[in-house]
Amino acid sequence: MSNEDGTMTVEEARALLAPYADGLLDPAMAQEVEAVMARVPELQDEFRTLKEENDLLSEALSPLRPTQSARMRVSEVMLDTYKHAEEADKILLDQKSRMIKLVMLVLVLGMCFILGAALLYTGVKNRQSKPKPEQELEKKSGAEMRPSGAPIKELE
Repeated sequence: MSNEDGTMTVEEARALLAPYADGLLDPAMAQEVEAVMARVPELQDEFRTLKEENDLLSEALSPLRPTQSARMRVSEVMLDTYKHAEEADKILLDQKSRMIKLVMLVLVLGMCFILGAALLYTGVKNRQSKPKPEQELEKKSGAEMRPSGAPIKELE
């Protein structure tokens, strides 16, 4: 189905476009397809589309092998993340230790208050139950005592 002058038709070139894009045509046929594409802009657009699809397919089907620079960037990000995690850990430990110190202070102050209250209570109890020295002398002598400690003579 060549043209009258023996050149390839647009339909023939369109049919061979996919093998041409894949690099499967012999050099003579490839030159004929290129000649038709030079004359027909639609074939050039179709060829570009096929080439883009082939590139996408080869990229999608190729095994994942990151480049050296990509591995370095991932390593840097991981190191940076690790440093941030260490800093966050230190901050949390500082806050936790402050909280523990505060709780311990409150507990110690509470215990001191309870101990002081108990000592005060037992001291008051002991004062009420023990007689004063003046009262003991009165009981022994039967006489009242002055604040100076001298006995007051009983009036009879």
